[in-house]
Amino acid sequence: MICYETLLIINPNLSEEEVESIAQKIKKIMEDLGASIIQMENWGKRRLAYEVKKFKKGYYLSYDYRVEASDMLKKLDAALRYDEQILKYMSVRMKEDHIGKASSMLAAKESFRESGAVEGIE
Repeated sequence: MICYETLLIINPNLSEEEVESIAQKIKKIMEDLGASIIQMENWGKRRLAYEVKKFKKGYYLSYDYRVEASDMLKKLDAALRYDEQILKYMSVRMKEDHIGKASSMLAAKESFRESGAVEGIE
């Protein structure tokens, strides 16, 4: 099986419930295309490095998954491309030993919270 991670940036003007709804919809699309979801992370609303479609912030979603055939990415791309709530997305192939581990983004966020150094990271 081939392991992938897909990262999406969602419209920041949506509510938390709408973002969760989109996250579940994307998860269902991936499963329907034959992906076995290992882990799904919602990184929350974050500032973007540069403006994307006139937005300075966006909700980040990350999916780790396994698939049998790599042509699944073409079908996933077709499903994500025309969703107006998705600002950007990217899929990368992962090594087997990296799949399912907490992302470095969330690990850093938890580390800061536990240390009390930062009240809230946005």
